[in-house]
Amino acid sequence: MASNLRSPVSRRTVSLIRHAWGPRICLHAPRARESLVAWQYQTRYRHTTPTQPKDSIPEQRLPEGSTKSSQYVETQHGHPESEVPLNYYQFVPRKTRYLRPAIFSIGLSAGLFALLSYLDARAQVEHEKKPRVHIKPYYRPGEVTTPTEVLSRTWEYLHPVSKMTAGIIGTNVGVHLATTLLPSFRSVLAHTPALNQNYSLFTSIFAHSGAFHLGINMYACYMFMPPVAVSRAFEGDPYHVLSFFLSTGVLSSYAQHFSTIFSDPAKALRAGKVPETMIPSLGASGALFGLLAVFAMQYPDAGLGIMFLPFSIAAKNMLPMVMAFDAYGAVRGYPGLHLGHAAHLGGALMGVAYSYLDGKDRLWKPLVRFWKRRLQ
Repeated sequence: MASNLRSPVSRRTVSLIRHAWGPRICLHAPRARESLVAWQYQTRYRHTTPTQPKDSIPEQRLPEGSTKSSQYVETQHGHPESEVPLNYYQFVPRKTRYLRPAIFSIGLSAGLFALLSYLDARAQVEHEKKPRVHIKPYYRPGEVTTPTEVLSRTWEYLHPVSKMTAGIIGTNVGVHLATTLLPSFRSVLAHTPALNQNYSLFTSIFAHSGAFHLGINMYACYMFMPPVAVSRAFEGDPYHVLSFFLSTGVLSSYAQHFSTIFSDPAKALRAGKVPETMIPSLGASGALFGLLAVFAMQYPDAGLGIMFLPFSIAAKNMLPMVMAFDAYGAVRGYPGLHLGHAAHLGGALMGVAYSYLDGKDRLWKPLVRFWKRRLQ
C-alpha cells in the first residue's frame, strides 16, 4: 500500500475530485458534497492499511509546488490525527497562477478578434469581386425535390447569423455527446484553476455538466444570439458577434479563475472541504451573460420573462438585478446555490462595456478596414 501512496498522489487526488464532485454549473457549481473527498480517502486508507505510529508512516513526495503544514490533520469526523496522513488526500497547490492565465485570456481574445476580422474582410473582398447574378427561386412550381435538397436549400437561404447560431449550438451538442460517451474527456475540457492549464479557459466554454445545463444554455443562445447580432452593436455581422461571444467566454472564464485568489485552500482542506481552486468549471454561461447585457443595452424596453413566472420585466431593469445578484453571490455566496457568479458578472460587465463604448466603430470596423487594405 505504501508504494501506491507516493508519486501518484496529485493525479489521484485531482481525478477523485473531478469524478466525485460535479463541476460548477454555469461555469462553477459543485454538488453539495463538502467532505466527500476527505471521507473517501480516509475510509479507503483505514480499510486497506493498518494503523501505524507516526514514525512509521512512509515519507511521500508531494507534487512540485505543493506544501503541507503537518503530516497529520484532525478531520471533521473526529478521527485521531495518527490515522489519517495529511498528504494522502490533502495537498495544497502552493501557487495557482493568475498572471499567466490573464495574459493568455487577453492574448487569445485579441487573436480571435484579429482572425475573425480578417475572415470578415476577406469575405467582403471576395463578395465585391463576384459578378452579380440572378438568384434562382427557392423552388419552381411542379418541381419534385428530395428531403436532402429541401434541407440544403433551407440552409443556403438562412441568414448568416442563423447559420452561425446553429453552428454554435451544434458544436456544443456535439461536444456534450462526446463527453457523454467519454466522461474523461469532460475533465480535459473543464477548467480547474489549481492545474494551471490555460487552454481550458477556452475549451470549457463548449463543455456542460449535463443535459439540463446544456439545454438551458443553448436555449438562451437561440433566444438572444439573433436579436443581438442584428442590433446596431453588430449590424448582422456573424464574424463580429462570434468574436465577441468567444472572447467574452474566455474572459469570463478567467474572471471565475481570478475569483479564487481570495480563497484559502489550506483552510478549506483543514475543514475537510475541497478548495475553490480545485473545483472544475465549465459552460458557456459567461458568454451568454455578455449577450444578455448587450441585449439589455440595445433593447432596453424589451420584456424578459423568468421561467415559471407569469410576468416579464423590462430588460433595462432585469440586467442590474441579475448583476447585483451575481455580485453578491461572487462575494458572499448563497447557501445551497453554487453558480459561477464571477463568470456571470464578468460576462455581463463586458457586454455592457462593449455596447456602451461602441466596440463596433472603435474596434471591429477599424480591424476590418485594416485587413481589407492589405487584401485589395
